[in-house]
Amino acid sequence: MALLVRPLLRRLLDRPAAGGHPLLALLALGSGVLLSAWTASRLGVHPAVGAFVFGLVMPRDVAQELRHAVEAPLRNAGALFVPVFFALTGLSVDLGGPGFAGLAAASAFLAVAWGSRIAGVRVAARLVGVPRHEAVAVAVLLDTKGLGEVVILTIGRDVGIIGDRLFTILLVAAVAATLPVNPLVRRLARSHRAPAGDAAALAHQQPNPAGTTVEGPGGKLPH
Repeated sequence: MALLVRPLLRRLLDRPAAGGHPLLALLALGSGVLLSAWTASRLGVHPAVGAFVFGLVMPRDVAQELRHAVEAPLRNAGALFVPVFFALTGLSVDLGGPGFAGLAAASAFLAVAWGSRIAGVRVAARLVGVPRHEAVAVAVLLDTKGLGEVVILTIGRDVGIIGDRLFTILLVAAVAATLPVNPLVRRLARSHRAPAGDAAALAHQQPNPAGTTVEGPGGKLPH
């Protein structure tokens, strides 16, 4: 891919950058993504890996105007098809399959993940002098699974590395770990800003000693 496809893409992308319309480049990139995904599937690899490799070998030194013109439709296509992928993934999940034991295992995975990350980050933060609230925020962010883990779990199930039961358990744990991250980080940020804001307001209200000056909008004013 790097030796053959990358030089070909550079020549193709430089041609419309010289003054033509980027539609040809967009069609070439779309066809290349589909062809790479199909080739990866024929080789026994998940199609997402082939599309990812195609994105890696794309040249980065093309004209900025062309890059923006091509990336915008690709992002719009991603916004359209990514929800479809996750909808299909959700349809393939059987929450009743693992049963109570499976849900207990997912809860155990989640508890161990949260506990180990928070403890590890707290210890490291204490060693390097990072404030407590920042350490907790980093630990919470480390528990973000996001889209990547769902894709990896789907690939593992499709190629037969994990079964449907383990797939459901790990997926439930990943989603449960990701959902509270945003609210927790916002709450940590608010709780840290509130004392600092109160201290600043209190310092602003302290009376100045007699004979000193304070800064006003127009400069120094006598107190």
